[in-house]
Amino acid sequence: MIKSIKKLTNFKFVNMFRASYKAKDGKNRIWDFASRRNPHLPGQIFSPDAVCVIPIIVSEDEEDFSVVMLKQFRPPIGGYQLEFPAGLVVPGESILSAGTRELREETGLKLGEVIIETPPLYSSAGLTDETIVMLFATCEGKLTTKYKEANEDIEIMTYSYDELKEMVKDMLDNKLSDMKIGIRDFLTLYIIFSMEGE
Repeated sequence: MIKSIKKLTNFKFVNMFRASYKAKDGKNRIWDFASRRNPHLPGQIFSPDAVCVIPIIVSEDEEDFSVVMLKQFRPPIGGYQLEFPAGLVVPGESILSAGTRELREETGLKLGEVIIETPPLYSSAGLTDETIVMLFATCEGKLTTKYKEANEDIEIMTYSYDELKEMVKDMLDNKLSDMKIGIRDFLTLYIIFSMEGE
């Protein structure tokens, strides 16, 4: 049970907090963690921190599809990561509005039909209370990075189903050990890969 939380830093996008709590063994313990806003605690108004869009482009004959991903520079890992378009939700903004905005900023595409909207998912509960809602959605338009923010280092990638299948196989066989990818992005690719025959 959480007894108190103390804010340790004062930055714009993420801060460190120290939680004091009573553990199951009855001992008082502390846990330091990062939070995008104020920690998500019972009784507080809950608002997801971020949205991630899995953009699906369906072929004109509706017989095939491709998926749009980004190769983006991420300073904490010192390199580029393969990932889906994503970004923070502005306070008061709806998930749909945030997803539409982020998709356009990072790919130039327009959000179409949302096929799946997940509940808020925790990204790494031992490190942060950050939550992300994932939108699997069709999209249309012309791919471009001209709307991206100045500090974003992004390359747009598109993969057909067969290419995704090959990439997932190579990752599982450790043939792409130099490719960095987030857990949510890999699991999403694996789910798409597992759809074969359904």
